[in-house]
Amino acid sequence: MGGLFCKRWGLQSPFDFKFKEPQNASDEDYDQDGQYVGNGDQQTIMSGVIARYQVGCVWQLISISFSDLDNPPKHETIMSLDKELEKVEANFPSWFRTRYESDTSSISPPSTDNPMFDIDRLSTYAVLAGAQIRLHRSFISPREGVTLADVELHRKRILYYGRFLLEIQKRRDFFSLKRVPFQFFALSAGIALAVYCLTSEPGARECASLRYDLQLLCSVYQPFIQSSSILRRSHGALIFLLQSDTERLSKFHSSENDESMSSVLDEDHSRQNHSLTPDQGPSSFFKFTITSSPGPSENLVESDQDHTKFYFYSQV
Repeated sequence: MGGLFCKRWGLQSPFDFKFKEPQNASDEDYDQDGQYVGNGDQQTIMSGVIARYQVGCVWQLISISFSDLDNPPKHETIMSLDKELEKVEANFPSWFRTRYESDTSSISPPSTDNPMFDIDRLSTYAVLAGAQIRLHRSFISPREGVTLADVELHRKRILYYGRFLLEIQKRRDFFSLKRVPFQFFALSAGIALAVYCLTSEPGARECASLRYDLQLLCSVYQPFIQSSSILRRSHGALIFLLQSDTERLSKFHSSENDESMSSVLDEDHSRQNHSLTPDQGPSSFFKFTITSSPGPSENLVESDQDHTKFYFYSQV
C-alpha cells in the first residue's frame, strides 16, 4: 500500500490511470441486459475491497507528496490530504463504519457473528489508520509556519488512529496480524505514539495507559522482527523511544521528589528548636526508592523515615 500504483521509475498518481472502480454489487444486482439494479449500499464481498482501494488512492498521493526528501510537502498539502481521508471515511456505508472509543479503549461496533465481515472491516480501518499516521507524524510537534491549533489537530489524529490500530492488533483472531504489512502498520503507529508521549507533558493523563500498550506491542512483535530488516529497525526504534521516555520520566519524578522533600525539610527545620547533627542531614533523613508498581500507570515511591515505611502513588 502506498506503492499501489508504482512504476519502475517512481510513483504515479492514481488519477493517471483509466479504469472504473468496481461496484459494490453481486450478480443478482444486475438484470438480464446487464444493467445495474441494486442500491449500492449493501454488504457484498466487494465492500472492503472498494473501501481499501479508496483509501489506497489517497495514500498513493501521500506517498508521492513525501517521496522527494529535498522538497517535503507544504502544510497546505497535508491539510488537503487530511480532508480527502476524512471524505473517504465519511463515504463508507453506514453498516461498515467503525470507531475507536477512547473512554473504554474499545472498538465500536464490536465483533459480529460474521468473522469474514469483521476481518474486512478491521483490515480497512487498519489501512486507513496507517495512512493517517503517515500523513500527520511529521507535524506532531510545533514547527515554523504551523499554528498551534493545527499542531493540536495533527496530534489528535496520531493519538486517535494510533490507539485505534493498537486496539485492532490486540485481536488474536485477526489473521492479518501475522502478515508483515500489518506488523509494519502497528510498529509505525507505536513509534508515532511514543514520540507523542515524548513531546507531551510528563504527567499527561492519556500517556499513562499508552506506555503500557506500547511495551506490550514490543513484546508481541519480538518473535516476528527477524523476518524483515524494516521490522527489525522499526522495533529497535520503538524500544529506543520508550527507553528515552522512561529516562525522561525518571528525571521528572526525581526532580519533583527533590522539590517536595526540600519543602518538607524546611518546614520541619523551622519547627525544631535544635540543629540537625551531621548524621541527620537531609541526605540521610529520607531515603527514596522508586520501583514499578503492578499498575501500568503508576510508580511506587517508598520512603524510610525513622525505620517506619509509608507509601504513596504518583501518576505517571
